[in-house]
Amino acid sequence: MAKFRVLFAGADLHLWVTDGTSARTSQLTANVSATPDFTILGNKAVFEGADDNLWVTDGTSAGTSKLTVAGANRSALVPKDFTILGGKALFVGLDSSSHINLWVTDETSSGTSELAVTGAYSSGLFSNITDPSFKTFGS
Repeated sequence: MAKFRVLFAGADLHLWVTDGTSARTSQLTANVSATPDFTILGNKAVFEGADDNLWVTDGTSAGTSKLTVAGANRSALVPKDFTILGGKALFVGLDSSSHINLWVTDETSSGTSELAVTGAYSSGLFSNITDPSFKTFGS
């Protein structure tokens, strides 16, 4: 039988997990953004932390960490608008030039990268971090 759990951001902006019982509801080690946009990839979830960077959790404190992302903005990646595509998640984030572009992650640091998009506007693929509206289609 599968072990289902729910992630949520508490009023204190801490990351919490529950299986629907008092005994198994606990705070994890991460703080989350006001709108963390939890996205499930396999047995883990990716989300935006309170530091505006990309985080991953398996629902335990030991399995919760910030991903170090090459090419990301030095201050913060600011991952937004996660969308599942196969075994990966696409999202919008800031690159090292502060351009808003398309990124992909497999929930690991080495598997997270900015997509090089031919023909994109020189200032980035998107003009605003909240612009994208992704919908998966096809087979």
